[in-house]
Amino acid sequence: MSAGLAARVGFWGGYWLPSLVGALVRPPRRAPTTVPAVVAVLLPEYIGDVLMTGPLLRSLRRRYPAARILAAAPARVAPLLRGCPHLAEVIDWPPGRAAAEVLAQRLRSEGCDLAVVPRSDPDQGWAPLVAARCGAAERVTLTASPPGPGRLQRLQGPPFFNVSVFPAPGEMHEVRRRLALARHWGDEGADAVLESWATAADRAAVAPWCAGWPAGRVPVAFGLGASQAFRQWPAERFAALIDGLAAVRPITAVLVVGPGEEALAAAVQAQARTPSAIPPAPSLRETAAILERCAGYIGNDSGPAHLAAAAGIPVVMISAYAPGLPATHPGSPEKCRPFGPRVRVVQPATAGDGIAGVTVAAVAAAACELGFVAEAEAGP
Repeated sequence: MSAGLAARVGFWGGYWLPSLVGALVRPPRRAPTTVPAVVAVLLPEYIGDVLMTGPLLRSLRRRYPAARILAAAPARVAPLLRGCPHLAEVIDWPPGRAAAEVLAQRLRSEGCDLAVVPRSDPDQGWAPLVAARCGAAERVTLTASPPGPGRLQRLQGPPFFNVSVFPAPGEMHEVRRRLALARHWGDEGADAVLESWATAADRAAVAPWCAGWPAGRVPVAFGLGASQAFRQWPAERFAALIDGLAAVRPITAVLVVGPGEEALAAAVQAQARTPSAIPPAPSLRETAAILERCAGYIGNDSGPAHLAAAAGIPVVMISAYAPGLPATHPGSPEKCRPFGPRVRVVQPATAGDGIAGVTVAAVAAAACELGFVAEAEAGP
């Protein structure tokens, strides 16, 4: 059996078939209601995805002010969601089918009336199974294509969901696509403004560390890491960029890294002459609180770039993808760039260049355009 065929057999036998059987052989559902008392939002997602769902969560709270709104999310993002003021509770959602069944049972016991999966993909994980088995009378998802044959294969139709919402033509960014769900439940005026979920406690926790930044220097955050190596701009480019910016305006480089990325920060510190600071292992919400204090953010296509956009500061995102990528591609900046009016994406000229094709001069020019740094010396 070829590797491709084995993978398809494994997918059908290990995921699709159990999902279908679980959806068909299920516990009874609650009676339909026009005003749900309990709403479950299923988020098998990453940092950026969760933040881009913020406007939808705000819409849900506005539309159903008395509802108990729950969110279920992986452990990597659940603590971030716990700062969201629109949620009554955030449930940790471990991976795997068994955990999906446990979650479905929990939601049944809560009396879930409405289940929402704000993702259109095939990358919904076990969310369709949870929606089908949680007892909710209304089960809503976003679909990537208009109604028609084939949705069952992507677990976007019955018996998993009884409402599939197709975004309006031309809505490419995930924030606006997800707000199509708000229009489904009658919130025509839902706005697309992101929120920073840093709490007062988070801001107080980082205040002493931020107070140690050198006086008279503009704090600029640099996101050094990425989930995949091909998305990671070289450390020597970051060092050259930092020194180029500092040559014309004094800055403190706030180096933002995640667990396991400490070597990246050390490499940049070793190569840059400019003073820098590395936050002492902050949580995601504490990172957001630090970013709120920065004049701007420059970094790779990764979660902290979305935290920075939600914090309301200017963002320069360095993309590994050249212009011309289809808007439906999961890495397309048109679909998944940090969302906000002060965002610039710097891309390589051609697909063959990869992220190495993004020059220091191009990134510095984008930061200058946004106004949080001065015109920098050109670098490689």
